[in-house]
Order: sequence, then structure tokens, then C-alpha cells
Amino acid sequence: MLRRICSATQFMASKMPSEKGRHDDFSDLVVMLILASGLSSRLGQPKMLLPWTSGTILDTLISRILQETVQPLVVVSHPDLPLTVRDSRVNYVLNDSPHSGISHSIRLAVAFVQQKWPKASVAVLLGDEPFVLGQDIHNMMFLFQQRPISCHCLRPRYNQIPGHPVMFDQEALSWTEELTGDRGFGALWAQHANAACCVDLNVRDRPNPAIDIDTPTDYRMAYNLAVKMEGHIS
Repeated sequence: MLRRICSATQFMASKMPSEKGRHDDFSDLVVMLILASGLSSRLGQPKMLLPWTSGTILDTLISRILQETVQPLVVVSHPDLPLTVRDSRVNYVLNDSPHSGISHSIRLAVAFVQQKWPKASVAVLLGDEPFVLGQDIHNMMFLFQQRPISCHCLRPRYNQIPGHPVMFDQEALSWTEELTGDRGFGALWAQHANAACCVDLNVRDRPNPAIDIDTPTDYRMAYNLAVKMEGHIS
């Protein structure tokens, strides 16, 4: 298993090819994917709509990806989630059965990507991890390009904490067919240990990108961090 110790600011990845001008082969394309159709049951209100330093949590993450990358973006949302960011690169996939668990969202997204961009790889982010920055995305895309051929999935660990984006090639995307209910990507690592790799990244002087928001307490703490570090994450 790949275990590379590196600084989160060590790499400067060149921008990956966009989909413009392509035809049938998207094997060198990485599609950005945000999973944002959860029910937010522990929070008691839609977490994607919570105010952030610039708009809502989800709007901030979408805008950051559009600003920092040239990739197409897929957002899996649920029927009650307003779709406020309109851009030709953003593709919304409606999950009309969010009670079916995260596995349903993942399979919907993978099916959409494979139909629209055959052979493309995917960078998966979660809508409730607003501290993932453009540099984190570029670092992972660069490392994904450099991975050994036996590594089909690459996940970052920020200061030893698993985070996102998680990178999947076509082989790894086929694993998602094994998921059921609320079994997320974590269920795949043990089953495909020889082909799922992780990379350790050190984060300093900013909130850990692996911080997620599940409860009101999580949100208050994260928002206070965001305001304090606004110069880093705005």
C-alpha cells in the first residue's frame, strides 16, 4: 500500500485537461463529485444550507471548485435542496431516495459519470467538509497521476485523519456496485486493501480539511474556525 509522507504545500499540480474538445475517450479526465444529499438527521436541519463565510456551505464548496479547477463537477443533491449555483460545468444529479443511504447517492453519481464521461476518473468530496481547499484538490490530483499502476484508489490522510477528495479510477469505480445502505467508501477499503492506497499529508496553520459537520456543536466550532481563518478559506 502506498504510504507517502509529504507536506500539503509541497506539490504544485498542473491543471488537468478539461472536457472541452473531447469525444468518446475521457480516460485522462478527472470529474469532481460532491455528495450532498444526506438527510442531516443529527443536525436537525439541512447542513448544506447552513451559512458560511460566503454563502452556504455547499455554495462555498461548489464555487471553490469552479474557481480552483477546470474540471466538470457533479453534485448529488436531494429534492429539498435549492440549486443556487448555475454554471455550465456543474451537473446536478437528483437523489429522490435519500433514505436509501449514502450508497444510493454514490451509485447514482457513478452511473451519471460513466454515461457522460466514459473511462473518466472521479475525485469524491463530501458537502459537509468545507475546509477542503483548492491546494488539497490539486495535491491529490497530482499524486493520483503519480500513483503506481496497482493503486486504483487514493485517499488522503490529513495529520493521520482520513479525508477527501478520494480519487477513483475506472477499476475502483466498479467497486461501488458492492455498496448497500449506509455503507460508504470505508466499506471498500478492507475488501480491496491491495488496490486502495493512502497518502499522508501534513496540514499546518489552517483547519484540518478532514473536519466535517454532523451536529450543531460541530457547526458552531467549524464556523468559528472559518471566521478566524477566513483569509485561508474564503
